[in-house]
Amino acid sequence: MDKERLNELSEKRRRLQEEIKFKEKREEVANEIEYLEEMGEPFKLYYVAEHFNWIVQNVKTRKRDGYRGIHGDFQIDVVDREAISFAQIEDSDSVQFSEITLAHIPKGEMLVVCHQSRSVEIEISVHAFLSKPSVFFSTPQTWGLAMNRRFMIEYLWEQGVIRLIKIDGSTPSLTHLFEIN
Repeated sequence: MDKERLNELSEKRRRLQEEIKFKEKREEVANEIEYLEEMGEPFKLYYVAEHFNWIVQNVKTRKRDGYRGIHGDFQIDVVDREAISFAQIEDSDSVQFSEITLAHIPKGEMLVVCHQSRSVEIEISVHAFLSKPSVFFSTPQTWGLAMNRRFMIEYLWEQGVIRLIKIDGSTPSLTHLFEIN
């Protein structure tokens, strides 16, 4: 076989391997994709955890409250009692959660939903996210980072809380704490 044909076959194999890898990664967010497609909402997938890594590298974090393991599970370093407001809600799909979130993050803003346990991130509109947040809060630790990187939503399943956090440089401040009943 000539060198040109070998290069061609090698490139074709590389593309197929990449396609298989992306298909497997897409399966991680299949439910979210299905929901967005049903709604007719646009989305963008990131196959490298770049936004999650940005959070870890640029926002003050601490070991997750009550966590005794060694995996490096973390939460944003804010003090719950310093929240501007506190609300108890039945679930993440509550109207109160949506209204308060929209007061801080405009409906047209884009949000990247990332998880500590997944490498795939999904960029969606705040409107799509707030239409049914429970779809996107599918793992115990989930973050929604506004594309302008000034606000984030942190969901800590084990603690039963959702936090709306303002980011000023690398300093997070808790604006709203939602306790899920």
